[in-house]
Amino acid sequence: MMQMKNVFLYAIALLQIVLMAACSDNDYLNAIPSKSTALISVDMQTTDGDGKGVDKENILKSMLHVENVSDCGIDVTEKLYLFETVDGNLGLCAKVADEDNISNWLNQLSQKHICTELAERKGFHFAVLKDSWLVGFSSKALLVMGPVVADARADLQRQMVRFLNADEDAGVKSSRLFAQLDSIDSPIAMVAQVQALPERFVAPFTLGAPKDADASQIVIAALQWAVYEMMKRYKLFSERNVKDLAGYNALAAADSLSSYQG
Repeated sequence: MMQMKNVFLYAIALLQIVLMAACSDNDYLNAIPSKSTALISVDMQTTDGDGKGVDKENILKSMLHVENVSDCGIDVTEKLYLFETVDGNLGLCAKVADEDNISNWLNQLSQKHICTELAERKGFHFAVLKDSWLVGFSSKALLVMGPVVADARADLQRQMVRFLNADEDAGVKSSRLFAQLDSIDSPIAMVAQVQALPERFVAPFTLGAPKDADASQIVIAALQWAVYEMMKRYKLFSERNVKDLAGYNALAAADSLSSYQG
């Protein structure tokens, strides 16, 4: 009887360990803002029957200037996520496989003047990529957010510290939007609030891409839109001397009112 009890207790302990390990595998998702208005997941491992699939090397090179995927420190066995926040920032979240390799990769970019030198804040490391994207990472998650003008970097960095510190209750996994995204069985999946993204970008996902479409090309189209949108917003923010989308919208509304009254 005692032996059976010990086996039962051992089985319970083993189950707890398995469950804890399963939970920790996707802890990096807690860094995605819970109130994101759009989410895109990219399964970096999936390929179809013809051998076509997500071109992770092209994705990481296009977005993050990664030359060698194998030692950049990003875990390409886990999904990569793109998101948009309620204040109009666009972002990328990836799982960190090796924090030291992340530092080495960013230090190499710094030597090429592609990003600034790494700086530490609140236990996390940050750099500015291409003068407009703020990169921050922990031992679990890599976040890239922007576009951001120089005057707004401190504010965005404070937000990113909060995101990188978030637990499961405060992260995106508890949101309805993520539950919808997680229910889609596809190498590339997207969910968004209607107002979050332009119709020309949403249409391929809502109407359905051709069945024989190369998955990597669909992802690249998404990334190209994200880069375009980031740079467009950064230029507008700089020209109007505002820090975020809310500030720009307020200024645009004031201009419209002034033009109407005039």
